Amino acid sequence: MSNYKGHLTGGVATFASTYFALTMLQVSIPVNPLQLLLFCLFGSLFPDIDTKSKIQILSYRVAFVSFAVLAWFQRWSAVVLLSFLLLIPLVVHHRTLTHKKWFIVAIPTSLYIAAIIYQPQYALLVLWNGLFFIAGAFSHLILDYGLRIALKRR
Repeated sequence: MSNYKGHLTGGVATFASTYFALTMLQVSIPVNPLQLLLFCLFGSLFPDIDTKSKIQILSYRVAFVSFAVLAWFQRWSAVVLLSFLLLIPLVVHHRTLTHKKWFIVAIPTSLYIAAIIYQPQYALLVLWNGLFFIAGAFSHLILDYGLRIALKRR
């Protein structure tokens, strides 16, 4: 089991290897690499969002700033979505829902579907951000459980 620094290191390594592999395969990535790195890092910390820790405190601070910025720009849909995501730690226990592969994949998939329906101009951006979020979250599971158990079908 890693601490948050270990998970961040895993997130950086996952980002670097994923981005490098996609670049070598000549995949056109229409998103700023720094943004993708941030989503990968958020994914690498996300499974532990349900614990009283530095990760949760940092998440709530970032959420507060995000709320302020989103409210300033009157992005109420994003405020509602962020509010929903922040309820997750209140209703789950550690290593239950947030450590499930299906849940980790379901969140960005749901956001992508919502973007296709309501904001199609952002769908591609949401897709790429979601893919790097998933990669980061899976790096968290691998650091917690090891490769064989983390990728085991359950």
